Amino acid sequence: MCENNLYSTHLPILECRINDVIHEIGKPCSIATCRIDGNNVIEVYETAKDALDQCRRGEGPVFIEALTYRLRGHVGPDDNIQGTHTDIRPAEEIKEWTRRDPIQQFERHLLTSGMITLSEIEAMITEIDSEIRDAYQFTQNSEFPQPHELKNYVYK
Repeated sequence: MCENNLYSTHLPILECRINDVIHEIGKPCSIATCRIDGNNVIEVYETAKDALDQCRRGEGPVFIEALTYRLRGHVGPDDNIQGTHTDIRPAEEIKEWTRRDPIQQFERHLLTSGMITLSEIEAMITEIDSEIRDAYQFTQNSEFPQPHELKNYVYK
């Protein structure tokens, strides 16, 4: 899975690659490839499910390029480096991709298809916010790991 957000740190992908069709790199190796809308939750799910089924059948790997966008700068919310604004992405481009936010698109789909109600979504958001606050509080109240624990859960 390649999450193609159209940029390589601070450069448009076409300034560091000969083309922006990344999924084709698998073709010379006889790997099945495809390019999908990475902001479409259902398309990502279905494509990944089909690829997994193909792999499980022993039909080889699948290379999926999911076109998406990073709504914030590469190194922070405004991409400030040494105090100056360095985000080279055009404001209109960011605005357009913001309208295509995958969470909002999926929420609209669930609501319009009747799979969920607005009150159920609000309840989920409340539960998730609470879980995040609890996790944050846990980290703030936890001690730093001890030096002898450095290699715990690290595998070769």
